[in-house]
Amino acid sequence: MKKGLIITAIVLVVLILIYFGVKGVFLYNYNGTLIEDDTYLVNFKKELAKNETVSITHTDLTSEETYYDYEDISFRNDYLNGTTEIIGNEDETKIVNFKAGEDILLSVQKNAGAFELTTEFEEILDEENISNDIEIMKYIVNNYNKNLNIFSSIKSFEKSRAINIQAAIWMNSAESITKIVGDYEGYIISMNNDVTYAVITHAADNYVFTFYNNYPFAELTDFLSTIVFA
Repeated sequence: MKKGLIITAIVLVVLILIYFGVKGVFLYNYNGTLIEDDTYLVNFKKELAKNETVSITHTDLTSEETYYDYEDISFRNDYLNGTTEIIGNEDETKIVNFKAGEDILLSVQKNAGAFELTTEFEEILDEENISNDIEIMKYIVNNYNKNLNIFSSIKSFEKSRAINIQAAIWMNSAESITKIVGDYEGYIISMNNDVTYAVITHAADNYVFTFYNNYPFAELTDFLSTIVFA
């Protein structure tokens, strides 16, 4: 009887040592900070806290202007002198690129996020039932670089690392965030690489307009004001 208790105790000790050994390896290999400069995180939080808005009122086209029809919206065609590239087939939501030579000036896509998402982070968003980019940003800020210890679950390590990787993708790039109000709903995200994303939401859909070459903000909002929904 006594021998059996000793063996049981030894087995339990070994299992505990193995468990905490595995957790120790996770903790040792866990890279909590993937953003090289915490200034990015500080600026990101400040931009969200500002809650800056821009009011956009719909404007009709003049007799000299024409619409471009995309999916179930239309907008002013400012690129009549350039070329139009359509990516995707009939079974996909097409991406439309408006180009001058080989340079893309504007890209439009339906039901896409402004930022690339990792597969692991998409799974987290499904669990949390989050789909709006602004809500995703808030979630990242609130959950970035969580303090973990040897008692944290392995799932916590995996989840936190996925959040930190996504934060590194987003926070290192976004310079300013502006909410769109008025006749339209959405947000404008200016990046530090001369790219600006404008996401317009309507009903259950969203439309991502990607402007390149440091597109002037006033011209961008003027363009968005011409959007018409079918």
